[in-house]
Amino acid sequence: MNAVSRIKGDREPVICGVCRRRAIGLGWAGRQGHPVMWLCDSPVCGTLARSVYEMPKVALDRFEQAARDEAGDMAGAYLESIGKTDLARLTEEEWKTFLHQVLVGFEASLRRRFLENAAPF
Repeated sequence: MNAVSRIKGDREPVICGVCRRRAIGLGWAGRQGHPVMWLCDSPVCGTLARSVYEMPKVALDRFEQAARDEAGDMAGAYLESIGKTDLARLTEEEWKTFLHQVLVGFEASLRRRFLENAAPF
């Protein structure tokens, strides 16, 4: 039997076990009494919860490394598109866009990579 849990309202927010965004209070645990992996509000993360929860750490590390590298490539492509490589010379808006490429790129890449390798449900 699979267990779905909810965070008590008075607890500190935690991160999504799939994409690393802020969790909203919905969680997955393989069985009652097992540690809970909290999830964000993305339906994709809810779909992927079981496969990520059961994934060996070494496999999860590989997914994260690949997503990190892809997000870095996206951020680098952004810098090339604006003709700047010195981060100290970015405007405030350019800096925010650069960070967005890194953070959101990582989340999107991680979800996509999990989906491509996820077992059918």
